[in-house]
Amino acid sequence: MNYKNDLKVHNEWDRKILKSSEGKDRYYRVFVGDVTWNDGIERLACIVFIQHGNSEDWKTACKNREIVFDNPAHILFQDYEMVDKACKDLIARYSK
Repeated sequence: MNYKNDLKVHNEWDRKILKSSEGKDRYYRVFVGDVTWNDGIERLACIVFIQHGNSEDWKTACKNREIVFDNPAHILFQDYEMVDKACKDLIARYSK
């Protein structure tokens, strides 16, 4: 798996770390923050990452290679409502 990240692309404002119902040390990191697009403009976004470990701090999680960047987050059906609620909560908090 590719854990490399350009920290200039993702500027996390807040997150929710949710335990996946499957696998040891598997979490969903629901991220809200600035994302720099190819055109160089930052846009506010909500992103779900798979995280192997539960480090809260973004830079620490990246440094520890916990966050998977080259695979899309596969949200299990049994976890969908939990992840969806976390996304909605963060979006509501930051879209004011």
